[in-house]
Amino acid sequence: MQIIRKHRLWEFFPVEKLQFGWEEVHEIAEELEHISSKKLVDRLDAFLGHPDTDPHGDPIPDSQGRIQTRRQICLAELPLNKEVQVSGIATQTSEMLEILQHNHIRLGTRLEIKRNFLLTNRWK
Repeated sequence: MQIIRKHRLWEFFPVEKLQFGWEEVHEIAEELEHISSKKLVDRLDAFLGHPDTDPHGDPIPDSQGRIQTRRQICLAELPLNKEVQVSGIATQTSEMLEILQHNHIRLGTRLEIKRNFLLTNRWK
């Protein structure tokens, strides 16, 4: 859990403080998560204001390794004409994150489901 904590804090930091895009930070966090200083990670957490989630909506474990879970529903499972707020990104490939960024969709974006892409296209 401590590696996950460090990774997600190190993803949060460059997005929040250095204006990196959320599609750019995974590789950076992969390198920085191996820093072994607990004091540094705890101070990073405090400096960032103890964020609950990383830039992609994944929960950040606390210093004791506890993780807050919350119920999330995939957009494809929601009924039509339902207004929702984006709270996480399940597919975090660079390509997907770039598509979402290009369409101005990020955490907190409010969307209304108008059609189910999987049902309107014959790609099952």
